[in-house]
Amino acid sequence: MGRSSNGIAGLDLENSVANVLKINNVLMSPFRALFKQAGFNLQQSLASSFFTYALPGQLVMTESFLVGASIINIFLSVWLVNFRLYPMAVALVPVLKHKSQPRWKYYLSCHFIAVSSWLIAKNEYLKIDKKFRIDLWIGIGSGTLIVAVFSTYLGYTVSDYLNQSMMIVLAMVV
Repeated sequence: MGRSSNGIAGLDLENSVANVLKINNVLMSPFRALFKQAGFNLQQSLASSFFTYALPGQLVMTESFLVGASIINIFLSVWLVNFRLYPMAVALVPVLKHKSQPRWKYYLSCHFIAVSSWLIAKNEYLKIDKKFRIDLWIGIGSGTLIVAVFSTYLGYTVSDYLNQSMMIVLAMVV
């Protein structure tokens, strides 16, 4: 199959992204309901998902907040937990880099490092012209970030209708 003008040849991105979005939205909502139980309002919960993005960092932040840790301790804890994403960034950036792309795209793309989006990119990047790989990454990352914020909203609002036992069961299923 020949390449199209956007550099995509035989890309099965639709199925890859759809599967990750389903998992992120349905299975991660119970974890994101934890924000409400921790005393965060909806805006704080949505901001946490938008700025922290990776779920383990959000869980550490929420748990640290619940036990009364200082802001510095919370920051350091979240930073240490999310430091595990550094090797992913080191492995991914060389395959995305192209001299014709502006630097701001690489700085923006750093926010999208998460296991789910990294796995999609690692499975699909060879099917994309090198010039367009950073655009693929930004598209995947933007999509998964939007779904993460939406699932935070969903988990926050649905938690009103589920009792504590149901939330624990849903979280354990994940």
